[in-house]
Amino acid sequence: MRRLPLPLLLAACLSTSACVSLPIYPFVTEEDTARHRGYNYAQDNCAGCHQIGYQGASKNPQAPAFGQIQRSYSRTGLERELDAVSEVGHFGMQPRPISPTDRTDLATYIENLRRP
Repeated sequence: MRRLPLPLLLAACLSTSACVSLPIYPFVTEEDTARHRGYNYAQDNCAGCHQIGYQGASKNPQAPAFGQIQRSYSRTGLERELDAVSEVGHFGMQPRPISPTDRTDLATYIENLRRP
């Protein structure tokens, strides 16, 4: 029986395992995608005043951090508040049109914030 040199054997094993490796994100769900879009929306449209993470201070002291918003509203209540922001504003916040898809994505992001 012929023996393969160890370096050649290792190279063959590594190259074979690379061919059958799993994708980096094998289990991405629609909720994951919505949460990611919601984060991007928050970063682009909300972070100027709000702390968009779970904790920390907002740039505008009157703008609650998203973690506080998460703890204050149910999913239904949060969606109602986002509707109000879109249509008439909210407290000191001027109306800011938010599409239905963006509202759903933003609500999904806020609902899924985690403590660090």
